[in-house]
Amino acid sequence: MKRIVVQLRNDVHCQIDCSRIRLDEWCEWTVDEIRRFPLASVTGVSAPRYCVGDVFEVHCESVDGSAPELRIEGSTSQLDCIGNQHRLGQIWVDGNVGSHCGSCMTGGQIWVTGDVGDALGAPLGTRGTGMNGGQIHVQGNAGDLVGHRMRRGEIRIEGHVGSGLASWQIAGTIRVGGSVGSNVAYGMRRGTLILDQAADLPESRFSAPVELRSPFTALVGLGETQNVNRGGKPSQEAEETLWQVQRGDRCVSGIGEVWMPQVDLPEAIASHADSVR
Repeated sequence: MKRIVVQLRNDVHCQIDCSRIRLDEWCEWTVDEIRRFPLASVTGVSAPRYCVGDVFEVHCESVDGSAPELRIEGSTSQLDCIGNQHRLGQIWVDGNVGSHCGSCMTGGQIWVTGDVGDALGAPLGTRGTGMNGGQIHVQGNAGDLVGHRMRRGEIRIEGHVGSGLASWQIAGTIRVGGSVGSNVAYGMRRGTLILDQAADLPESRFSAPVELRSPFTALVGLGETQNVNRGGKPSQEAEETLWQVQRGDRCVSGIGEVWMPQVDLPEAIASHADSVR
C-alpha cells in the first residue's frame, strides 16, 4: 500500500485550506499529480492560490498494510481542514493543525502529535452534521467546539479543551484527559463524553450524578488506577478510581451521558435537589 509523505515548506505565511485533500484519491495518483493539485488560501478570494508542490515537499513510498497513509511533517496551525470528509486510511500529523480538522469525516483515523484549533470533528460550511465515523487522537490541546454536532465515531484528546465541548452532540464518544472550558455538552442529545478531570455541569440541564456501573468501562480503560513502586509492583496505597455519570441535556430532552471521576456523591445529590426545588 502507498504512503504519501508531505513536508511543509518554511516559506508559507498564510492560512491554507486543505479541505479538498482526499487520501482515498491521492493514493491512486502519481507524485507529479499530487504536486499539481490546487489548494486555496482562506484569507480571501483575492489571496494567492497554491498547488500542493508550492506548499509541501512530496514523496511516496510503498509500505506493508491494507490501508493508505498520509504523513504530514512539520505541520503548523496554518493548515486548516485537514482530514475533511476523510473516509479511508490513516492521516498522521507531526505538529499542530488549524481549525476544522476531521470535519465531516466518515471513517479512517487521524493522529495529531501537537495541538488542534477550533471545531475539531465539527461541521464545515453549511453541513448540519459533523464527524460521522472514524477515530481522531490528539496528543496535545484542542480549541473550542470539539465534537460539535458529532454523529458517530471517537475523539480522544490527551490535553485541555476550550469551550463548547460536545455541544449539540448527536452520538459518538469523546474523551478528554485535561481540563475543559465552559458550556460543556450544551444541547447534547445522545452520545458519551468521558472527562478524566471532573467538571461542573449545570444542574438545570443535567441529572444528579450517580455511580457509574457499566460493562463498557473496561473497554475504554476506566477502572483501577494503581500507584506503582520502583519495582513495578502495586504499592499499598493503590486505590480504585470510582466514576460517576450525569445525563442530559434535559433542556432538549437529551439522554447523553457525561462520565467523570466521582466526587462526594451524597453532597452532590443533596446540592442538586436543593437547586431544583
